[in-house]
Parts: sequence; C-alpha cells; structure tokens
Amino acid sequence: MRADEFPLFVAELKQLCASLGKPYNDPLAQAYWRVLKDIPLTELEQHVERILLNANKDTKFPRPAELRSTPVARGGTRWWENDADPNIANIRASIAYNRTSWELARQSKDPEARIETQWAMLAAYLAKADLEEVRGSVAHQEKLSWVRGRARELLRLHGDHWRTRNPRSAHVCSLLVGP
Repeated sequence: MRADEFPLFVAELKQLCASLGKPYNDPLAQAYWRVLKDIPLTELEQHVERILLNANKDTKFPRPAELRSTPVARGGTRWWENDADPNIANIRASIAYNRTSWELARQSKDPEARIETQWAMLAAYLAKADLEEVRGSVAHQEKLSWVRGRARELLRLHGDHWRTRNPRSAHVCSLLVGP
C-alpha cells in the first residue's frame, strides 16, 4: 500500500472492529499498518470481506497474518526491491542515475551549487519521508525532526538569504522552519 492509502486501510480496520466488537484505536491501526503496508490494498480488502462474510458470534479479531496472502518479505523488502515487478530494471536504472547526479552535484567546486544541492537533498528527503511514512506517525515525526534540524543548520552556516534564494530552498524553509 502507498502512504496515501492509509485512510482506506483505516476504514477497512474500522469495519472489522465494528463488526467483531473490538474497539478501534490509533495504536492498533499503526501496529497493523506497520506489518501490512507491504501488501496491496486490494489484498487487504479481500481478506476483510472474506472474514466479514464468514463471521459468526465466535469469530475473533484477525491477527495481521490472517489479513495477508503475500508472504512476509525477509529483510524489509521495499517496493523498489521487488524483483517480481516487470518495470524494476527501469526503476533501478533511474535510481542509479539519480544517485550519480546527486553525487556529482555534491562534489561541485562552486560553493553556491553545493549549498543549492544540500537544499535539494533536503527537499528530496522530505518527499521520501512523506511517501514512505504515514504523516503523524512516530517514524514520520523523527524524519521530519531530522530534516528540520538540518535546514536550521544550513541557515545558520550559510545565512538567512537562503530562505528566499531560490524556489527550492524557499519551499523547504517554508515547510520546515517558517518564512
């Protein structure tokens, strides 16, 4: 599932809770999301429907393993590490190109270009955190805290003029440290 599907995931969980007499709460949703976010939403929906259609007065609330048919990936496999995806070679090539581009920009002799690259890397890290983590979760807050501290450090080292120097640094500053 993608991070933007979390509300749909919660809706499925709430249906299970309401139908099976279990109180819904955010820690429950976070725990189930943590171990089920690697499966497609449609797979979860199918299992919820199966459980609800077959539920009786003795049906217990399902464990996470009962809501998946996709095997648990060992080593925390992420979507871009999934060899079953036919587009994975193109995705990996794009990631490799992106890494090379970042490294070349970081090694630039122009100090202004290096600083601009640092702002671009913060913007990319922020976008990655928003994509991979549920907003408001502990993991998202930790990543946000780190990137916020790094933005403050860049401003301290290189001056407040970076708040409005270019669109990328202005955007990152407005999100992380205010205007």
